[in-house]
Amino acid sequence: MSNGDEKLFKTFYSGELIDEMTIFTEPCYYSMTAKVDEESTIISFSNIVIKDIVFKSPILSMQIIIFMSNRIQDLLSKQTFVTPDNESQRVVMRLSEIYNDQKNKSSLFSLPMSKDALAEQLSMRPENFSKIINNLKNQQVLDEKNNRFLIKDIPLLCQSVGLPIDIFNTSK
Repeated sequence: MSNGDEKLFKTFYSGELIDEMTIFTEPCYYSMTAKVDEESTIISFSNIVIKDIVFKSPILSMQIIIFMSNRIQDLLSKQTFVTPDNESQRVVMRLSEIYNDQKNKSSLFSLPMSKDALAEQLSMRPENFSKIINNLKNQQVLDEKNNRFLIKDIPLLCQSVGLPIDIFNTSK
């Protein structure tokens, strides 16, 4: 885990793609460092082979364009979570993303990763993340136990860190 001085761009899980967008860049270059925390198998494909397949299949080409467009949109929205200097805002923005990703928009949800990994993703120390969560619990806008969070009051949660309420998509 990072001490908060490094920026974690993304945590990858089984079956996910790493740097698929560089397949079509010229020159083909990956500008980040990857770190593996557990035993992993990585499969690599030559960009020349992928380009050849894509050029021969308009349907696959369209699916790749849609996939990459969605990835770019997702990356742009996640970038806003790292840019605020206010760590409390970064935490609430990330919680809103987890909330918004749910199908049923429940105020009770589980984190998709450990609190330490989430802190690293938000470029903060785990102890700072814990202090922020405890502060929000003390304000009675949030409850948390064993990586399960209950947002008690979305408007007050947002107000407590100076964010607009609409970062939470509350329509079901």
